[in-house]
Amino acid sequence: MIWLAVRFMRAARCGLHISLSVMKLRFLSILALCFSLLPLAAAEGDLAKCTIGTLISGEEVSLDDLDGKVVVIEHWGVRCPPCIAAIPHLVKLDRRYSTKGLVIIADESQNSAKEDILKLVKSNRIKYTITQGTRNPSAKMGGIPHAVVFGVDGNVVFQGHPSHDDFDKAIKKALREVKK
Repeated sequence: MIWLAVRFMRAARCGLHISLSVMKLRFLSILALCFSLLPLAAAEGDLAKCTIGTLISGEEVSLDDLDGKVVVIEHWGVRCPPCIAAIPHLVKLDRRYSTKGLVIIADESQNSAKEDILKLVKSNRIKYTITQGTRNPSAKMGGIPHAVVFGVDGNVVFQGHPSHDDFDKAIKKALREVKK
């Protein structure tokens, strides 16, 4: 990625008479774009700063219940096709790892009607907690679906799309830290 930005600067300097400040600005813009495409992993965050929203379905959870567990807070929406496509994978993860210390909280972020949410919960046999209004200051979202994985220490170990390969890897790695 940096190679692309350097090559652009060289081409711009050789072929065009552009001021140095304009070239620096273009270089920094390209560099910023390149780094924005990298997945956000191991970002700073703290589960204790989150607030759990209104329970729609599943088990009621409090922050105290989450101590020492691996927590996924996923932001999704009823009218979001990629969000709906990610549900079967989350259901599978919940079934496989909920007894091993994984807690999934899916926050419906489009303020959809409770009936619409419950229809999806029923048709997908979702057992994990569904909320509305969960606040997650650690989330650096550009859109939904967006998942944030917190390790047993409450710090962010992954954030990004729940279908990304690193999502599963982060969960499995964090689960190794759960005390049995």
